[in-house]
Amino acid sequence: MIKQIEALILGLLALASGTGAPYGRAEAAAGPDYYEGITAIGAFPCVKNDVIMEKQVLTLHIGELPAFDENDSVGYAVSDTYMTSEYTIKNPTDRDVSLKMLFPCSGAPRWLASEEGSYSVLSDGEPVESVVRHSYSGYYNRTFDLESGIYEITAGQIPDSFYRRDLPVHEYRFRVEFGEDILQSLGRKYLAFVLSFDCDAEHTRVMSSGRMNTDIVNGKVRASFDVGAGSNQLSLVVVGEDIDHLTFGLYPDRYGVDPLEGNALFYAESDTDFFTYAMRFYPEGSEISEDDWYAGFVRMLSSETVSGCIAYAIPSSLREEAFMQWREYTLSIPARTTVKNVVKAPLYPTIERNPSGDPDEPKDRYVYSYLLSSGRYWSRYGAHFDEIEIRLETPFYLAASSLDFESRGDAYIFRREGLPLGELSFTLTGTESGYISGGWQYGTYDPISPSLRLAMLLLIPLGIVIAAIAVFAIVYRVRRRRKK
Repeated sequence: MIKQIEALILGLLALASGTGAPYGRAEAAAGPDYYEGITAIGAFPCVKNDVIMEKQVLTLHIGELPAFDENDSVGYAVSDTYMTSEYTIKNPTDRDVSLKMLFPCSGAPRWLASEEGSYSVLSDGEPVESVVRHSYSGYYNRTFDLESGIYEITAGQIPDSFYRRDLPVHEYRFRVEFGEDILQSLGRKYLAFVLSFDCDAEHTRVMSSGRMNTDIVNGKVRASFDVGAGSNQLSLVVVGEDIDHLTFGLYPDRYGVDPLEGNALFYAESDTDFFTYAMRFYPEGSEISEDDWYAGFVRMLSSETVSGCIAYAIPSSLREEAFMQWREYTLSIPARTTVKNVVKAPLYPTIERNPSGDPDEPKDRYVYSYLLSSGRYWSRYGAHFDEIEIRLETPFYLAASSLDFESRGDAYIFRREGLPLGELSFTLTGTESGYISGGWQYGTYDPISPSLRLAMLLLIPLGIVIAAIAVFAIVYRVRRRRKK
């Protein structure tokens, strides 16, 4: 009897664990169902100051929603959708203040066919001249790393980085040649060009022109490249102190002991400094300044894995697409006066196409986000942050939000003293329904997914059943013992 009860309990647990559908979005009838948007960010100072930021009025004006073509594959932005952030800044001192400001300009999402929005900076209604700056963000993470970006722009380097402008760079170039007959005789598609050398992990970084495999063999670095038949040109770049006891050869694989016939030639070497080497890859005619390119180059190398003296980075891989754009400008605030600084930027939401999966009743959702935490840089650099007001102006339905907006006529309003914790994110839909067909409305602000809700509904009665069975089992055991 007890074994039967135990089997029943295990069966119920297995049933509960396998019932809920996996958390995620239903596939739409046609085309992609998810388009990642861009998080909007306001402006902030990047130098120490004594000003008071009396009030920020953040206006999110969404008069239209993005449109898609007949294949649901390309998105188009709308001109009547933008963000403005107005800062009322007071200079309480008896001296004029020149306040250096940064305004991150996130750029456009990948789904956008053509960028229609624009960025602008005003001070008391007059345009403010700004300089376009750039910081490295990586190829797959099109978001701002504010901490590193600010340091790149203001200091022109990465804190605690190994790389410096004046470090020596020594480059070894090799040419590896062999015929197809060698590959056929070994039954292989590639051979291994193997190098062995000593290096100082504290004072040296070694990288290559291509994918490099490395091992430590007998206390030395053993680096290898896969090479095919014909002529192959490879390079080994040494930054800092040079390597020692370099040997190289052609082998059947990276672990080979006996070298093969063929030509593995060291044919050239060159010396330069690290800044000059970095600028070798600078794109001609680029809008990115040389200083920003250099800082991004260092950031890219510093972000890659380092093992001993080996840096797993390919210097030539840096592209302009890996940079994010900023506006740098200066506000002139006379003594004992107040100015209103306004920045404007387009808004690009994350779009969920027909998340219910019902082709007869599609309800697309548009998730907009704003990085409220960027406001902390006002206090970090000495400015006092007094008050914030957020206005959401839209004719569309506010389905969910991370903040409690109050509906007031033609706008939703949120006010509070000081800077709110967390970020702002809200969902708009084209219909006045907080639910989607076949499930609950959920998103950035509702941490409980439909699957989790289903699991909770199952677990509550399941818990009651298990408790009842446990009580029954205890009573059954006690009665059996009494009979004995």
